[in-house]
Amino acid sequence: MSEHIDVNAAFDPELRSAQASIDVDAAFNPELRAAQANFDAYILDRYTSGTGLPAEGAEANTPLTLPTDESRLGQFAVASEAVAKDTKTPDTSVVRPRAQSKIDRIGMVYNDIHDNQDWMIPPYAAEYHGTETTKLVKRLLSEEDAKSIRHLRLNYEDGHMYRQILHVGKRETGDFHPHYYFIDRTRTGVTRLYFVDAEHKVAKKNFIKPPIANLVGIEVPDKEDAVPQVAIIRCRVPKYSYKQKPEGMKPEELRTVIEQALDRNGGLPDRLSGSSERQMLFMIAANADSSRVQARYSSNKQIDHFAKGEKGSKALEGKVWVQAYVVATLIKLFSDPANARKVTK
Repeated sequence: MSEHIDVNAAFDPELRSAQASIDVDAAFNPELRAAQANFDAYILDRYTSGTGLPAEGAEANTPLTLPTDESRLGQFAVASEAVAKDTKTPDTSVVRPRAQSKIDRIGMVYNDIHDNQDWMIPPYAAEYHGTETTKLVKRLLSEEDAKSIRHLRLNYEDGHMYRQILHVGKRETGDFHPHYYFIDRTRTGVTRLYFVDAEHKVAKKNFIKPPIANLVGIEVPDKEDAVPQVAIIRCRVPKYSYKQKPEGMKPEELRTVIEQALDRNGGLPDRLSGSSERQMLFMIAANADSSRVQARYSSNKQIDHFAKGEKGSKALEGKVWVQAYVVATLIKLFSDPANARKVTK
């Protein structure tokens, strides 16, 4: 294993042609991290110079203006705009996510790079049954968010599903791609929201980006005293090929994956069962009675604690932070039904 890598080449477009690959292990092996001081300094400078990000420890109501020219953070541009305006109407409100520290953002970049690696076995998974799982539900979906979603449903016909599409990233950086958002009123007594983000084409154009899919499913019962259900999945998918396009990557097909997780009360969907489970990067699912948490870059103890609604690893806490943006964007988008389109089979 190499004792040093030139990670600058991974981020500097002028250097990419000079270095076709990097030894990712070196960036994550604790014994070698001391040799990466120059990498840390580079990342800190890159992510804090002129981005408008709030300082560490800033108040939660500080507007966030995330850089949209970075591959890693480009997907949050629309959500950032939504929460920056802190939109409120008589029916809906957007809960502003807390600010994230620079160190935590750096950790997310590390994990993103490491997601390129295959694992021989699935990550450790914790399943917990008990009323304490409601604490995890509230961490992933606040009571105010659930209330807003209950109001949203009044603008949409029962028996139908609606969709909106937003494009994020930039063509010149190779990370321009669509995000799909759904509101589902086809199930009696509940409203479901879905987020589908497939980055297999992004990975084709940007060798540092892993071929992954980010999926979020939220189910909010119409009854105000009923506990919602949340499922989050980040998994590896086949890299895009122009000659032989991978199957199962249409937004409706990926939506089915997260639908199954909700239908099974947090159980594994078919696509990630059996030997395919090792393609799981993260799964967080919680409802009134049970939770299931599976994650890379976390100890068994951290995963066990997180499944009970307690604080987990930085990797898991990062997913809570991302979830806040996804929820804010869903509420913001579907507060304007004029832009939603019915999904037809």
